Amino acid sequence: MLAICRKPMASSRRRLSADEMARRGVRLLNKYGMFLECNWCYHTWSPRLRRDLTLPRRFWECPNRCNW
Repeated sequence: MLAICRKPMASSRRRLSADEMARRGVRLLNKYGMFLECNWCYHTWSPRLRRDLTLPRRFWECPNRCNW
């Protein structure tokens, strides 16, 4: 049996710079605990990691839908 490895696409990238986070209206409060804060409503949240310990898609979206 052969294992097929996919090359990660640029759109599946889960790491954003501070400027990219600011453009999305989010601020990183704690890089180790992965707490984010919305720049509009100041709600804080921590995205749940997937089983493979990567961040979910669109993890920066505020639960209050401020930056969707």
